[in-house]
Amino acid sequence: MKQAITLPDHPAKYPYFSDIVKTEGTFVFVSAQAGRGDDGNWSGSFAEQLDRAIANLRRTLEAGGASLDDVVQLTAFLSDARNGDADCRHGNVFNEVYARHFKANWPVRSRVQAVLHDPRCLVELDAMAVIDD
Repeated sequence: MKQAITLPDHPAKYPYFSDIVKTEGTFVFVSAQAGRGDDGNWSGSFAEQLDRAIANLRRTLEAGGASLDDVVQLTAFLSDARNGDADCRHGNVFNEVYARHFKANWPVRSRVQAVLHDPRCLVELDAMAVIDD
């Protein structure tokens, strides 16, 4: 069971994530999902890498018996924090891509600027999902 809770003053200010997620069940943890294809090549733009990283996250969750709908927490590590900033030259790219994959009942979410494992890597995702026992 997963129940997302958004504080009353946040829906318009902060769409695409919940402030709190209450849950019961079995935890599934996934780390280091990046924008690299099955062929080992990196996707091009930030949006392409994020789209691919979420696809990789979906595939990995499925191997553990979970889905994107089961994600309760997501941490996005960005090589450049401007890629996640709604007010920067990149626009709201992160939220646009994110909203194509994650629907209502949003996970809690953090975006952090980090030095990633490969200079071509623009985004990496860690997630926690909960599935029914």
